[in-house]
Amino acid sequence: MLARVMMLTLCLFAAVVRADEVTVVEESVPTEDAPSIPPEGTGQDPVTMDAQVTGEAEPSIAGFATRSLSEYRRWKGDISFGLNGAAGNTERFNSRFGLDTAREGKWTDFKNNVTYANSTANGSTTEDKFLHNSRTEWKLGESKWKPYSSVQGVHDIFQEYEYRLILNAGTAYQIWKNDRIDGQVRFGSGATRDFGGESANTWTPEASLGGDWKLQANAQNSFTAGFDYFPSYLAIDDFRLNTRGAWEILVEPRWQLSLRLGFMDRYQTQSYGKKKNDIDYFAEIVKKFGPKPDTK
Repeated sequence: MLARVMMLTLCLFAAVVRADEVTVVEESVPTEDAPSIPPEGTGQDPVTMDAQVTGEAEPSIAGFATRSLSEYRRWKGDISFGLNGAAGNTERFNSRFGLDTAREGKWTDFKNNVTYANSTANGSTTEDKFLHNSRTEWKLGESKWKPYSSVQGVHDIFQEYEYRLILNAGTAYQIWKNDRIDGQVRFGSGATRDFGGESANTWTPEASLGGDWKLQANAQNSFTAGFDYFPSYLAIDDFRLNTRGAWEILVEPRWQLSLRLGFMDRYQTQSYGKKKNDIDYFAEIVKKFGPKPDTK
């Protein structure tokens, strides 16, 4: 499975690099001030030819490709991966792959994040987890308030569950949003269900409180941080808290390649005999896609 994930991620990486090299060339259309003159020897009337130009033209393949590429460029995000290992007296291999996508539309904003991490030591699996988080926000004109809904999924073979599904909805408030600072807080309600393990087949109602911040310190350095807090409605001392942070350093502006150093901490009070804290710290290469940011 690890080999398949690696191949898929590398294929996506190559496709994004290739897509960023594509240049859109607009087709030139004759204007009324410059009538079309047919080539000599064609026997075509200039008036007839102008009528054909000014008439309703059928959609062309070039026009469709241009519109499709324009739609693609409304998306932005990044592909990330990190590897390290050892061979000899100690056999160790650690890998981490991620895909972030985001799209800002006229009425909605959509964000999606997928992370997969796998580690082995001396032939034994020591880590195998898959994390997914997607959120849709609905815009209310120029208001800083936005209703949202989110779906999160967790698969971790070293947890008491096989898969965890988290659904919640609420309201987000945009505190800052400019070229340097982007900050948002969220609050709402939802429910969590575990599949497999001691708490399987039951829904746990819970509140949700979260936030995300990004600081563009300069053209080369940016910092991100965020948290999600899920207190249960059934017991005041039962909650989960996820925190994260990263420092991103732009390495190659032309290819939008960066180095990302970060951490992720997942804490839960109900661990069913497992450790309550899971802390990941990582270093990975990031390839961004979409519109290039202003680095002035």
